[in-house]
Amino acid sequence: GINSAIGASFAGRRSLVATSGGGFSLMAEGFAMAGATETPLVVIEGMRTGPSTGMATWTSQEDLLFLTRAGNGEFPRIILTPGDPEEAYRLIFTAFNLADIYQLPVIVVTDKHLSESAFSIKKLDKEAFSLEINRGKLLSQSPPEGYQRYQLTKDSISPRALPGQAVFLTNSYVHDEAGFSVENGQKRLTMKEKLFNKIIPLKDEMGTKLYGDPEAELTLVGWGSTKQALILAWKNLANQKSVNFLHFFRPWPFPNEAREILAKSKKIVIVENNSTGQLASLITQETGLEINRKILKDDGRPFFTGEIEKQLNF
Repeated sequence: GINSAIGASFAGRRSLVATSGGGFSLMAEGFAMAGATETPLVVIEGMRTGPSTGMATWTSQEDLLFLTRAGNGEFPRIILTPGDPEEAYRLIFTAFNLADIYQLPVIVVTDKHLSESAFSIKKLDKEAFSLEINRGKLLSQSPPEGYQRYQLTKDSISPRALPGQAVFLTNSYVHDEAGFSVENGQKRLTMKEKLFNKIIPLKDEMGTKLYGDPEAELTLVGWGSTKQALILAWKNLANQKSVNFLHFFRPWPFPNEAREILAKSKKIVIVENNSTGQLASLITQETGLEINRKILKDDGRPFFTGEIEKQLNF
């Protein structure tokens, strides 16, 4: 599955592989190869209760931290976490653009609840979201003589030729600009910096959406499919209390604006469908903020708005 998708992408086709958390665990080696070879790839990862087979037909949000580190070694990836069908449509389209622009794997994370629920929505099309295809630095014609697939550039993103346009080498080893395997320590560091430098600008792009007053006393935080229940809870509670809701739709790389929003928050409550508060841990890792109030549910069932309101004691 994933190796076929990588091969299709290497040949110039936009490619996607969809799987569950357990299935993706088996794809981790191929996923790392996409990162090492800077091959665009989109993965749809549908979370279910774990570990292993778990409760295969029930929902959870247990894979976030795993996905930030999946694959051996260190390499950048983008994680998108839609919370409703409209967001899923937009983010899957965006995922292909981001994979091409930054030449890396992008994971769109969903779960049983979002994937198999029934929604009433308006017709979805790319014009409604002002979406346009962006293939990044994919070359439309043969490059000049002396082309190097992993050329060092100002933005750390190399021009990308396809087989037939030029003769070049790609493999899963540490390589130089031309793609040849190397064991020189300084060259490894140079190429490793290239991998991570190219993703720095994305951190300044929006990865969250704030609902409500930015100066509210209480900030509810969630990601993925908890969005619908949290929006209703926020609307209901906003009539009585000073509250807003911060929804993460791109938790990785961690968005810089989230640091600013959370730093100003007087009280934070995070809502997650897991046992450990994985987004809370990610926030602490990236900002140093400890989120002590967590509303967690891990019985395979999604959140209902009333459950959240009851836990908040309003």
